Amino acid sequence: MYICRDCLHTFYTPKIYIERHGLPEPPFEEFACCPKCNGLSIERRRSNA
Repeated sequence: MYICRDCLHTFYTPKIYIERHGLPEPPFEEFACCPKCNGLSIERRRSNA
């Protein structure tokens, strides 16, 4: 499970954002972000199972 430190939303799968920098082909940058607010301050939490 993940938590966003910006909006405190909890989620199981982060959204993957791809920054292309105007390039038609790779290399592109990929970032994992919050699916609710697109914040990059996400943290993985251990499950208590």
